[in-house]
Amino acid sequence: MRDVRLQLVSFALVAGLLASWGCAQQRDNFRRAEDHYAAARYDAAERWWTEMEPEVGGMSLELRTRFYYLRGMTAYRLQKRWDARHYLAIARELNGDQGALLGSSWTETLQRTLTELNVDEGAGAPGEGGGGSPDDEGGSEAPGASTDERRRGASDDEDGFGD
Repeated sequence: MRDVRLQLVSFALVAGLLASWGCAQQRDNFRRAEDHYAAARYDAAERWWTEMEPEVGGMSLELRTRFYYLRGMTAYRLQKRWDARHYLAIARELNGDQGALLGSSWTETLQRTLTELNVDEGAGAPGEGGGGSPDDEGGSEAPGASTDERRRGASDDEDGFGD
């Protein structure tokens, strides 16, 4: 009986250490991506955001909102307008009407950028600085899926987190 308790305590300690290491790793990765973004190294930042995307569901609401904002602004800077619109729209929804999670400066930038992207919608392919759909040349979505199929998938998953 004593051995079982010792094993349970040991397991709990190991699990706790692994969880804290995972959180520290996530924070470090987020910081690296932010640093690349701040230094205008958008290609490098995009690689980090892409790498971190599967971990978004485990982030706090505030960190998730920042992730989608920075992911969207990175795409915007890289002229990937469809991706920018997608990620910034998620950030806007998470940020809410009060804009408390991103702060006033980022919230203003978010609204201004989304307005610009929505006005330009349909102006060209995502990879070419326009606002076209992923079916256009240079789109980044999986081949074979039509725009309607992707839209149906997006509406089924309203919050964009796949849960």
